[in-house]
Amino acid sequence: MPRKSDAKMRMIETAAILFRAKGYHAVGLAEILAESGAPKGSFYHHFPEGKEQLAGAVIESSGAYILHLIDKSFVDAVNPYQAVEAFVDAIVETFKRSDFQLGCPVTSFIIEMTPANEAIRSQIENVLESWVQRMLFHTKCFEATRTTSLETAFRMQLAAIEGAWLIARANKSVEPILMTKQLFPKMFDIKN
Repeated sequence: MPRKSDAKMRMIETAAILFRAKGYHAVGLAEILAESGAPKGSFYHHFPEGKEQLAGAVIESSGAYILHLIDKSFVDAVNPYQAVEAFVDAIVETFKRSDFQLGCPVTSFIIEMTPANEAIRSQIENVLESWVQRMLFHTKCFEATRTTSLETAFRMQLAAIEGAWLIARANKSVEPILMTKQLFPKMFDIKN
């Protein structure tokens, strides 16, 4: 029985790293193929619509990665504040491991492809919304005295993290990301 090719996943993973490091438009197909070791014919087999279809697969895969970090952040948390802290810490560790090279998995697409590309814009909107909804799903069991809604707080937290990630990358420092931890507790008086 022939071995199933992992070329598609290699191309998605390679493109994700390259797009995060350089941006969508700065990365060519030849570079993706060279770095992934995938043959050109394999690329068009898996992505017959070309690089934009690959971008869609990267957005989907990257969105799932952040969902994984969210899920992991809520595992041992006794309240939403601890979960947000764990989520921020996970992002910081990911950023450090990349030697401050890799930004948010969807930022380059937001900057370079929206609003001009409606399909990509819509896909990113759905991914960002899935992150908020996953956080809300995990907070069903927590009590909080609300000065604002959890949904609004999570949206504000994600917006702060996105902006901080850009600044952190420019400064080669995790401090801007770590500072976002201060936002969430100021919106809530969390009951343990």
